[in-house]
Amino acid sequence: MKLRSLFLISLLIFCLVQCNSTITMEKYVWYPTECAPKCYPAEIINADFYYPDGESIYIPKGRLINNGWGQIGSTHLVGDEKKPIPNKLNISWFSYTENKFYAGVFDLPFQQISALFSEGFKSPLNQNQTTYQYIITGLAPGGFITIWLAGDGLVTEVVNFKANETKINWNDFFDNPEISRQQFVDDNLKESMSVEKLSALKKEGVPLGLWKSYSLKSNWSPVIVGRGAPRDLWINSFNGERQYINYELPTASGGPSQAIPQKTELRWKGSNNLAYSATIDFNETEIFEAFAKLNIDSPTEPLKLQFQINDFDQSVKVFLNSDKYSLELLKPIIKVYSN
Repeated sequence: MKLRSLFLISLLIFCLVQCNSTITMEKYVWYPTECAPKCYPAEIINADFYYPDGESIYIPKGRLINNGWGQIGSTHLVGDEKKPIPNKLNISWFSYTENKFYAGVFDLPFQQISALFSEGFKSPLNQNQTTYQYIITGLAPGGFITIWLAGDGLVTEVVNFKANETKINWNDFFDNPEISRQQFVDDNLKESMSVEKLSALKKEGVPLGLWKSYSLKSNWSPVIVGRGAPRDLWINSFNGERQYINYELPTASGGPSQAIPQKTELRWKGSNNLAYSATIDFNETEIFEAFAKLNIDSPTEPLKLQFQINDFDQSVKVFLNSDKYSLELLKPIIKVYSN
């Protein structure tokens, strides 16, 4: 019986090791990095990605971050160049605009992240097949966390989490008895935002829930019409994602179920054979209200974000269309360039 029990235990350990080795077999060249929304700075105290075998790699910490939602932040070249896909996140941080600490341990969608790394994408830089090079951890007020994958200008949202407020000894975070906690917070806020932004923050407060609303998706696709042939389109979304469409490829597609666009960069060839480009910065209130209005009866109804280009007077107009209705967006800031 003892021999049989030892055999079964050895077999179980062997199976567990084999399972873990199978899970962690695929490795990629990627780096952990961090971000926080502009004007809502945070500072990581401790943060680690854990692999299925229990090993880990840290996310850069110890500095104020407010580089923008979905943006690549610090990059530390540590550990092996090729790393497994992580399956867990352990993190704690300080939110300056709230004067609060947050912490949490979260299971990452391992299979989804692995599939995205394995599938990769055509690089917007040279059209060669490549894959992601960064895993970004974003920290927003209210304990909101977003994880993205990024590479060659593309950014893909993977998952969101909600951390809990926690208590951490202030001296463990900032040990200087000559500067009070409130003075330290105020000084850092003054350095990280304009007087106007700071005044608005004090007057209106922190918009808790804003970044969660940014992650809501709508079933829409871009359409280019008018005088000229589209070349490519960059789409920056409010949720931090960044998508690229090359219209000169036969498989060009905008894809449905996207986050609400914040800014687009469009390039096209005019009917006069001149090259044109345009940047379109959407008004946040207008575009969210437009999507809400056209999705009110059917949230899954396909919508078209139509860019009407005209090289004759170098203009671009933007419409949000459903099968029944068309709304012209009148408040984007549009700049057209001839190259």
